[in-house]
Amino acid sequence: MIRIFAILLFIVPVFASAQSVSSSYATRDGRAGTVVITCPSSDNTFTAGPCPVAKPSPVTFAAPSTSAIVTPNTAVTVFAASSVATGCDFVNTGTAILYIDLTTTAAAGLPTSIPLQPGQSFHCPYPPAGAVSAVAAQAQSFVAIRY
Repeated sequence: MIRIFAILLFIVPVFASAQSVSSSYATRDGRAGTVVITCPSSDNTFTAGPCPVAKPSPVTFAAPSTSAIVTPNTAVTVFAASSVATGCDFVNTGTAILYIDLTTTAAAGLPTSIPLQPGQSFHCPYPPAGAVSAVAAQAQSFVAIRY
């Protein structure tokens, strides 16, 4: 026969100190005891439940930058390799198709170059590992942000 024990009556947290918690328990078969949880200490914590939890680092946004294609059909580096920590966004503010590439030098017709029609935006689905580049068939501006 399999016995199933359940914690019955009460679990009452008793805070012994800022870094440990003890709880009393009782089971159906009459067993009782105390569980003590000792939490690691940390300077960068807040209390959430029985143990302090490290605060997440805030996300830092770079200011949006207006970039430009000065020479038609000549790609520009928008972000250097490894300078995008979490992601990036683009808005085509020009009047021609803007091609963005997250893997290699942007060019019209490349399968890795993403075309943005005038007024369209694009969100990077992952942080690019390499340099991010853009190109257009005419001189124009666009907005880019990294975070």
